[in-house]
Amino acid sequence: LSAKSVIQGLFHTSTASSKPPFNMKENGNIEIDLRYTTRMIPDPKPRLYTNQLALETQITTEDAKFISKEKEMYPLAVRISNVLYEQNFVDAAKASLLSFGVGEDKDDKKQVESSEQQKYPILSWIQLAEISHCLMARNLLPLDFISSKDYNDIMNYVAWRWFYILSNADLSKMALKSLIKKIVWNAYSYVEYKEQDGNEEGQQQPLLYLFSAHDATLIGLMCGLHMEQPSQWPDYGSFLKVELFEDEKGVCLYGNCKEPKRGSVRGIGALKNEDEQIGPNYYLRFSLNNQVLKSKWGSRSIIDGDNNGADDHERGVVYREFIPLEEARDAVMYLEESLLG
Repeated sequence: LSAKSVIQGLFHTSTASSKPPFNMKENGNIEIDLRYTTRMIPDPKPRLYTNQLALETQITTEDAKFISKEKEMYPLAVRISNVLYEQNFVDAAKASLLSFGVGEDKDDKKQVESSEQQKYPILSWIQLAEISHCLMARNLLPLDFISSKDYNDIMNYVAWRWFYILSNADLSKMALKSLIKKIVWNAYSYVEYKEQDGNEEGQQQPLLYLFSAHDATLIGLMCGLHMEQPSQWPDYGSFLKVELFEDEKGVCLYGNCKEPKRGSVRGIGALKNEDEQIGPNYYLRFSLNNQVLKSKWGSRSIIDGDNNGADDHERGVVYREFIPLEEARDAVMYLEESLLG
């Protein structure tokens, strides 16, 4: 429904309810690709890579910081689960069969020991967040049992949990590689088209691509693209915007580099002549709900790997508002090579 609503808002040409939501003759063809749905979420079943689930399990059962945080938050999960069952918001028989989310697979999840008696199956954190948020949005959250602080603690912890797991360098590569690759290739396709004055076989390149996805997809992309992390889970209707900027004067934007860079236009999977030079510089910028998020993606230190566990400051990694498209291309190529290796 989100994709349909956006398309209607962009191309609606009639107020009559009996007419189509947009006029195809006036607005041209609109292609909606429904393939590759599993590539649009970070936690498909089965996972796209066999090692992905094993790595999720390793983080949730062996990472000391993660385990400590889970133990701290576990009593809240037990208490809120019991409330949701007792207030008849959840069917215990059905809820116990449902399993989704990064690091939430019940068969692989190691329960944290608790002295508190468990009346019902404990809901996963993503279930607690989804149910609580739906109730809050409809003014149905039982505030006598679930306080505003409880609600905020749940939402903040779920965001922290997903960001922590998907920030793992190897896991973030596996989660949404195909979508990240597609985003960069779309930008490069337009640059190639523009640099050839739009005459390549008479084919026009779209100025806008829309991807309809879940909130978990936004989390996965923010981790995979090494963006700054918001403190809360993306709300309903949130959107992640990737913009392509052109620096016509050939000078670097906002201190991205010391000298103007000229690089080859190379498509991912369809590499062109490396000697072919482009004129202006091109940059990507990311924002969540129109709030710009800086990124350390494309940094040589990121591409070259962890330098013996050094932190970002020691490795010279900085967050930038504008990411050179060349560096984004190199990061995607490294991502593919590292997974193949």
